[in-house]
Amino acid sequence: SKSLFRQQQSEFKYNMGEVVLTSSLDYNFLPQNAVDGNDSTFWMSTGMFPQELLIKLSSPQQVKQVISATTHVQKVVIEGSESDQASNFEKLGEAEFPNTGGRMQKQTINLKQKSVQYIKFIINSGWDDFASVHDLKFS
Repeated sequence: SKSLFRQQQSEFKYNMGEVVLTSSLDYNFLPQNAVDGNDSTFWMSTGMFPQELLIKLSSPQQVKQVISATTHVQKVVIEGSESDQASNFEKLGEAEFPNTGGRMQKQTINLKQKSVQYIKFIINSGWDDFASVHDLKFS
């Protein structure tokens, strides 16, 4: 049973990374909340769109998808950089989320597979004046 547990762990291993830069900051809703693995904590935008989170993964790796939990997000673009200097970003994917009236939006965004060290989660528009990011996982 221990080997089955290890197999399940590796099959569902996500890299949540560390938020290193955001376009807005509210000390009540810190950016790291977006990658802490807990849907009840979140980062909230504080102004106009676009808004973005820059996430550094623990090491460069192939990323195939982003699994997100958000509210009030309408259009998202995901960009990646393999540079350790967070430069030369390339668009990896995009999505349009449905209007859920403020309820949690759980989405899986398939990406152009690429080895990246940094990921930008860019919210180009929202369904309300503010958007929140409760969880981002990369696999």
